[in-house]
Amino acid sequence: MRVCLLLCCFLTGWSLTAQAGEPLKRFTTGSYQAILQQYQDKPFVLVLWSLDCPPCHKELEMLAVFRKQQPYFKLLLVSIDGIEAEAEVQDRLYQLGLLSVENWVFTESVSPQLLNQIDPSWYGVVPRSYLFDAGHGRETITGLLSIETLQTWLKKN
Repeated sequence: MRVCLLLCCFLTGWSLTAQAGEPLKRFTTGSYQAILQQYQDKPFVLVLWSLDCPPCHKELEMLAVFRKQQPYFKLLLVSIDGIEAEAEVQDRLYQLGLLSVENWVFTESVSPQLLNQIDPSWYGVVPRSYLFDAGHGRETITGLLSIETLQTWLKKN
């Protein structure tokens, strides 16, 4: 009986870990440059969002659908909520099936220093997206991304 109980506990824990996906990465000083270096010569889309942003949730839902249609599309999500909201951020991403993409969370909520590293002209309005080509030329979009914009970008890249 004990062996059966232990086996059930182990399998439940393993299942929850598998569903959780990768842990959220900490977005701190130097993270943006590390991302650019990691994806050197590779196109990707960087999307910044917040739990307190209703349009962000709509955009995340669209991204989840688009990602299912285009599984090789390189998507990085960055929550600007801060690590104090990490569990809530992870829950939202889990609900949408977006834990399989690369996910980051600011170490401080809406940190001006971190915002400035990404884009000195950005003051924290979300949703905010950056579409990078292989040469790291970037297109900036404030507001909701559209599937049409992503499809056009994907064809070019």
